Amino acid sequence: MKITFPKIVRPLPLSEYMAELTPVMQVWVNPPREFLDSFGEISEIIKLKKGEKIVPVERLTEYKGRVYAWVSELLSQGEPDSKISADELKLMVDETTSTDPQFWGWLQARIIAMIKDHRTTIKNA
Repeated sequence: MKITFPKIVRPLPLSEYMAELTPVMQVWVNPPREFLDSFGEISEIIKLKKGEKIVPVERLTEYKGRVYAWVSELLSQGEPDSKISADELKLMVDETTSTDPQFWGWLQARIIAMIKDHRTTIKNA
């Protein structure tokens, strides 16, 4: 017998961050391990190389683009109207950074926490 698990998507009400925010994002909480591990490859981009004191702008830009794409994938597995592209995510981050600089960090941490919770919780019927 073959058991196939569907993509599990859970709501993330942005009101958890701030009561005035009404949108609800959809988070894919059971991505395969290979997808999760791919973030390590993305992180390699910004490791300092021999002789570098700072990460060059080109690599930092590449890193950010790949992070937006990775997070976008996690936020785009639900209903069609809940999908967010990497470009839309970047725009959202750019627009909120000046008014609420902690939002992007909170969103990333909350998404990872939801995935960890799903992976470590025993499921009940």
